[in-house]
Amino acid sequence: MIEATIDLDLRHFNIFLVDAKGEEEDLGRAQLLRSDGKIYYEGGSLFLTTPDKLKSQAVDPDKTKAPATGTGTAPPAEGEDAPKPIFYNNRSAILRFLKSSMPYEIPCTLVQRVRLKQEQIDLLDFAGIKSAFRIVPTGMPRNQNKRESLQFNYIAEDKKAVLHQITMDLFVQKTSLLLPPDILLQDKITDVVLTPYSSAEDTSFDIDQTLREFYTSMQALPPKDRLVNLTKIERTTDRGMSADHQFNHGPVSVLSVENEELLNRVRGIYLKKSAKSDRDRTNRYNLVGNDTLVLSYLIDGTMRSFVCKVVAGQRQRLGNDLVKPASIITQDPGFRLHVMNFRGNGLMVASDLEFIRYVTGENLEEFDFHRLSSYQENLLRDLRSVVLYCAIYPEVKRDTYEIHFRKSEAQMIDRFIPELPYKVQMLGRIVRTERITGQLCHSIQFDYDTEMFQLAKDDIVMWRTVPKGRGNKHFGEMMFKLSGFEAYLRKKQEERLGD
Repeated sequence: MIEATIDLDLRHFNIFLVDAKGEEEDLGRAQLLRSDGKIYYEGGSLFLTTPDKLKSQAVDPDKTKAPATGTGTAPPAEGEDAPKPIFYNNRSAILRFLKSSMPYEIPCTLVQRVRLKQEQIDLLDFAGIKSAFRIVPTGMPRNQNKRESLQFNYIAEDKKAVLHQITMDLFVQKTSLLLPPDILLQDKITDVVLTPYSSAEDTSFDIDQTLREFYTSMQALPPKDRLVNLTKIERTTDRGMSADHQFNHGPVSVLSVENEELLNRVRGIYLKKSAKSDRDRTNRYNLVGNDTLVLSYLIDGTMRSFVCKVVAGQRQRLGNDLVKPASIITQDPGFRLHVMNFRGNGLMVASDLEFIRYVTGENLEEFDFHRLSSYQENLLRDLRSVVLYCAIYPEVKRDTYEIHFRKSEAQMIDRFIPELPYKVQMLGRIVRTERITGQLCHSIQFDYDTEMFQLAKDDIVMWRTVPKGRGNKHFGEMMFKLSGFEAYLRKKQEERLGD
């Protein structure tokens, strides 16, 4: 446990005492003592500076009563406990900190405050320090990250609490581009050849076969989970280049899944009318006959999608839409990676042996993530030159559960739900590899961005460098909305405390 803590190379953290009831007391900010730049430890113990909120407590009142023949107690000898409050000895505590913008915590025992020996002081990088708190980690560092699934909770008008979750499904393909870390990037590129992780057999399109495959997948799901992400595609041509613009409706329900007689008659798919559609003829989200749509859904760990056309004049009384498949169902051929964190200009992902095999082309039998050999370190270094194609599928998911009614918060928090595209395409490189709580993680920095959604395989996509300090605009909007949501929650908390 202490090795895992040392691997994190902590600089600063907040320490919290935990009592028997689980209630926490914030002792403030502290840092671990270091020797020659490395964390100093003895056996299974670490040593930290006096937390900010304890610096004003010089001595324990219970231990500073003046004796009959003097005015106070003598200072402790070397190695003995300094006169800190006795109720800080052998207490359960938690260290909380950020690592690569991700929240972590380490359970530990705050053993005691000790007066450092002179030989210890001589080894430390901290000038003038004479005492420290000794702590013993009692558990592995725990990732408290909730950023991979951003949550927006509020009370809806139907007397149910609505939970919005922004999830990201990431599929990565290696490309033909090799760019060393220190190379100057071109402003625009087009010749990007992808090497898919998985390949599908070329089959001719048959509408009945596509419908059977789709409804087999839907029927295997519970009724509440029979959803597809609906995206309307409008193609424009500018300067000889074709571009597909996305109008993402988000998840919509698939209807009449069990009504085989109806489905055989219409040879199509009934979708519940999207909330973004209305009677305004200028609304570009509205669906009309022959519009091109992309339906996508995640099942069995694979992202599947296919193109559909809206059937003209087939809208039911309730406003539902009938669409017909116009292509076979395809699976994203990339390698699926778990997103641990994100920023406007990149992602942090969890790696594994199969991914390293795929990107490097090496037939590795094993990969020791805890103790890297020189050969393994060279492999990880070579990964930084491989340009990766990242297909990111963000989605706002909704779930409900019974709770009391509060309408005003629903209207307010709706403002913090960002508009998301069906698919974000980026090119990036691994800029950092690190081991976090025993898991090998890669940080991917985005190098190239495109606003052109590639609907057909033979479409030419123009890639442009990501502006420094800006990142992807969709990720930037998510970060902006999240920051606004957090500020709103802080304000509401302050108002409740004020009342």
